[in-house]
Amino acid sequence: MEPVEQPFSERFNATQPLELSVAQARASQIQWSRQTVEHRLYAITKFRHSLAASPSRFIHALSHLPGRTSIESIAAEIIPLADAARFLLRRAERILRPRVRSPLFSGLRITVDHRPHGLVLIVGPSNYPLFLPGVQVLQALVAGNAVLLKPGKDGTPAAMALISLLRTSGIDPTLIHLLPEDNDAVHEAIALGVDQVVLTGSATAGKAIAQSMAEKPPRPAIMELSGSDAVFILSSADLYRAVALLQFGLEFNGSATCIAPRRVLIIRSMLEKFEHLLMSRFEDYKLSTLSESATVQLMPLVRDALTRGARLAVGSISENKLLGPLILMHTTPDMPIMSADVMAPVLCVHVVADLLEALSAYNACPFRLSATIFGDSVPANSLARRLDAGCIVINDLIAPTAHPEVPFTARGESGYGTTRSAEGLLAMTWANVIVERTGRTLHHLRKPEHHDQQILLLLLQILHGADLTVRLRALLTLTRIFMGFGGTRNPNRNGYTEAGDKKRQSL
Repeated sequence: MEPVEQPFSERFNATQPLELSVAQARASQIQWSRQTVEHRLYAITKFRHSLAASPSRFIHALSHLPGRTSIESIAAEIIPLADAARFLLRRAERILRPRVRSPLFSGLRITVDHRPHGLVLIVGPSNYPLFLPGVQVLQALVAGNAVLLKPGKDGTPAAMALISLLRTSGIDPTLIHLLPEDNDAVHEAIALGVDQVVLTGSATAGKAIAQSMAEKPPRPAIMELSGSDAVFILSSADLYRAVALLQFGLEFNGSATCIAPRRVLIIRSMLEKFEHLLMSRFEDYKLSTLSESATVQLMPLVRDALTRGARLAVGSISENKLLGPLILMHTTPDMPIMSADVMAPVLCVHVVADLLEALSAYNACPFRLSATIFGDSVPANSLARRLDAGCIVINDLIAPTAHPEVPFTARGESGYGTTRSAEGLLAMTWANVIVERTGRTLHHLRKPEHHDQQILLLLLQILHGADLTVRLRALLTLTRIFMGFGGTRNPNRNGYTEAGDKKRQSL
């Protein structure tokens, strides 16, 4: 039986002025940042266990999502969030631990310490209102930051449940604050002064926030924006697997996933079998009416594609209604639907002669969030290294990216920066670098002498020459130069030393 929780409204004043929330968060963050990582993780331990013991509050908070089942909410948001908490418990101390290095013969000690940015504004999406901002909130807190959380459309229930559980797990109530869903709250928070912005949203939202940030002193930002993800089907691909996963991508979360498949780039020799399997998969499929917003966005794009020669293989279009999923065959990169920011079940199939044409078609779209490749390991990995995309999945789709060890990043108009995994945790910090001179000699304070240029050029060859012969020859020449100094060598040529300086002062 789940524990009875105090109503959220009794523990949190969601209507207080934003200025007060910012002031409280900044004051609390100073003390929070002074705590050890181990101390910060105590609350995460309790949060993880409570999440496992009382998942129903989150299932209920996610029940409004269209086309979402409770099974999908558990699998796509609740379990991955718990996994992310466990990752932090196991790895955060080691990731955030100061690193000290003393390079050989350098006379230096280099310390790199990761410190929190301060106050982090996290702007969540509407499609995964718990998992995506939830991981970012956990990482921001563990790194020592305070948080302002602005949910996406209809994401307040999930955000309230998240903050509620964090507070009952031991997080100071003034350390994390919930903002209204209204986008004006984002711009107001930026105007008041935050130290980092983390956004998961559309490319349009990213540009608006970047413009607001440009009016303030420079601050770091992470932006995971729109996607129009490509799926490459190589000649070595398992078509049964590829078709099954494409159906999964069109169905999962109502296809409202930023890395859902939108474009298939398939080698011509694979087309006949691929199309046969695809049609068999959707032969008795029960189509459903797309939402009003999706219909408004997609209707002109679909009509345009059909006018240009595409064929609607799955789905239905009428004067004012779309039944999906929609699968368009024989689309081309110049069709706007091939590079549209769409959060609806639509898939475009473009036939290519070879990989060169596939790459050209891929690069015609400005979004670079993720990509999927189906094929044998060697050619698939070879192609993956040629793609400019944030995350590339081979022989699977969407699901592997939820693993807590997988960094999620973006390229092109899909944004920049990294969330999740070790890289995402470090992104919630800035690197404080301390370089200490441990040796006594300071060569750079000595006045240049006659042979110095030749000596430096020889040292360059000794340290960085192309082969052993070059290095040995330079070493031999340098040895002869030093032997030639004899008794005429300047006793101070080794540069400044503390003992030498004291001796000169005594004279």
